[in-house]
Amino acid sequence: MDQYKNDSADKGSPWLWAPSHNTSITWLTQIKSYAMEMVATLVFTFLLVLSVVSASIASGDTAVRSILVGLVGFGSYYMVTGWLRKPDSELPRHAGWLVTVSQVAVFRFGILHGLFYLVAQFLGAIIAAALLFGLGDGGNPERWIPQLADTVGRAWLAEIIGAFAIIFSLLYNHMAGVPTDDEDKHRRDGEVMASAMRGVATLVFFRLGHWSFEPVVYLAGLFASGYNG
Repeated sequence: MDQYKNDSADKGSPWLWAPSHNTSITWLTQIKSYAMEMVATLVFTFLLVLSVVSASIASGDTAVRSILVGLVGFGSYYMVTGWLRKPDSELPRHAGWLVTVSQVAVFRFGILHGLFYLVAQFLGAIIAAALLFGLGDGGNPERWIPQLADTVGRAWLAEIIGAFAIIFSLLYNHMAGVPTDDEDKHRRDGEVMASAMRGVATLVFFRLGHWSFEPVVYLAGLFASGYNG
């Protein structure tokens, strides 16, 4: 009830339109938010998957390649989520399905905004995949998508642990111990910690063949490979 307090009914239902239910946001700003979310996802997935390709064809030590991909994962997500929002009412950058779903689940992002974001993120991943396909070897999917280093169970476990660490870091540093009205001041803290945790998770699991921790990243690599299995 505290999260969804709304003094003006004409601003829209908070269940559908949070966080814009308590602010004045134009349709043009909403459309810009969705377009920027698509661009953010495109840049993030393109750079991350391309770094995996570069690491896979390099002859250096596995630890060095893990550091490369981890730094790109951290830096690219930090960059795209930190793009300035102008005007201030513009919606934040998520650059991933799991972030959007988690924000909806904790009632910080409206369902309709969430649906538009999921579509925008998918389009960004598809465009990134098209660019990657044009640059890479479509006949070698092992360069593009996470491989099962051992068993399916352990593969799922690695993805779950990595995704949990990223999303928990994002939500905890954004929301924990903060009054609802002041949460927006700490949004960047959550984005920074999620970026850092993505880098850490990649360092831990890349040598086992896992680095996506996010559906749009996996799909970008999958479609870029032209892999139909």
